[in-house]
Amino acid sequence: MNEIRTGNVSIQTVELLRDYTETPVSLNHIFLEMNIYEDIYSDSLSGNILVADTNNIISNYPVRGGEFIRVTMRDHLNDTVIDKLFRIYEISERNQVNRGQIIYIINFMSVEKIMNSDFKISQAYPKTTTSEIVKNVWKQFVEYYNSKHSVYYPNSHLPEADINFVNSLSGGENVEVSVDENSSDIEVFSNNNMFNIDIQSTKYIADYIIPNWCVYSTIHWLAARSIGVVAKGASFLFFETLEGFKFVSLETLFEIGKNLVENDRSLVYNFTGIPSTTEEIRQQYGNKIITSVNVVQSPNVVENIQRGMYSSKMIYHDLVERNYEVVEYDYRQSYQDDLNYKHTYRNVYPHVHLNEEPLSRMDVAINNYDSDSYIFYQPKSDNYPDLWKQSRMSQLQQIENVKLELTTEGHMNINVGKVVEVNLGDVRSGVSGLDPLYSGYYLVTGLRHKIDQNKYELVMEVAKDSF
Repeated sequence: MNEIRTGNVSIQTVELLRDYTETPVSLNHIFLEMNIYEDIYSDSLSGNILVADTNNIISNYPVRGGEFIRVTMRDHLNDTVIDKLFRIYEISERNQVNRGQIIYIINFMSVEKIMNSDFKISQAYPKTTTSEIVKNVWKQFVEYYNSKHSVYYPNSHLPEADINFVNSLSGGENVEVSVDENSSDIEVFSNNNMFNIDIQSTKYIADYIIPNWCVYSTIHWLAARSIGVVAKGASFLFFETLEGFKFVSLETLFEIGKNLVENDRSLVYNFTGIPSTTEEIRQQYGNKIITSVNVVQSPNVVENIQRGMYSSKMIYHDLVERNYEVVEYDYRQSYQDDLNYKHTYRNVYPHVHLNEEPLSRMDVAINNYDSDSYIFYQPKSDNYPDLWKQSRMSQLQQIENVKLELTTEGHMNINVGKVVEVNLGDVRSGVSGLDPLYSGYYLVTGLRHKIDQNKYELVMEVAKDSF
């Protein structure tokens, strides 16, 4: 099977598999474009393939939905290999171009996402942390997968899975996972990246009941109530990348990501305004040249007020005891505390931010927004709402304030959840230096791997919570 070489990346396999065939159908040289999407707010990879078909594969194979797409790619520059299996869920936009050719789009998503809908969690978890529940739920999910192996992965192309808990993350430092590492269930699954998961340790022990929810809904619910061991923020997310799954806070992504950028300059992206084919520029910056940049989101004060970013008042109540408490949140005071704490305790933060300056001027803008601008009610039965609810609302809105869309040459050493440094030149004529507002550290929140027969591009959505 001939591979497709696009720059430093080769597309080794794009093939169609069915539950009862031993011979996959290669799509390598009949697809016109393939897109694979990563999103930090999505628990599943997704994608589509535009196919020019002269053999009427979808009718003769046939493709009825539920078949598999296998994609294998190698980045020769970083010696990175991705071997990922997807499940087809729809064939769309089928059009007959002429008598000998039809064009259609194959839409697919991660196999785990579809399988997740069949497996429910109905269990009480007394006196434990959310991260321990995630480990337990994930282990049950893998065991369920193996028990249904003949249904979901019926032939020899698709091996059974072993679970691999990557070291949990805590405040930017690795700590051991509280799982028996000698157990036969805890092994590195190196055949592909299925079920690999990074789980950040959380604090605060409480009682939890999961009422017959699917795995992903359970983990999302737990993420919203999780607080890291070191940083006081409540910004946990559950998402999937081409490297595996993540249950981790934005603050940990910020802290680890900024350290990686300092040690790995390949995570620095530059927009020079000069075409990337210029040899001198390419020798200086390598492949990390931004070919186009769009500012897709700038701070919106009205949205920030309406979503409780600047300030909020929570009235959390107990209907049985007939009492309530009022908790106020102030972004200005929180940010100032973070700066003071940073200078006193060096790299240990109550909240971690990507850059130094807040989104709004401390001396003017936020002074006008008191806690009455956003009031809501919360039952006390939800564990520790005073510790996570308002902080989470503010943090998730902060990262929505500044977003760029960048296009660069394709490579595989970047995933959503990583931090990159973006250097944009000053747009003023004759002025050297960087744009003081839009340059800086950004979190990769969305990726589109755009591949055709001749080219591989990355379209990145990056965001930051500070200037």
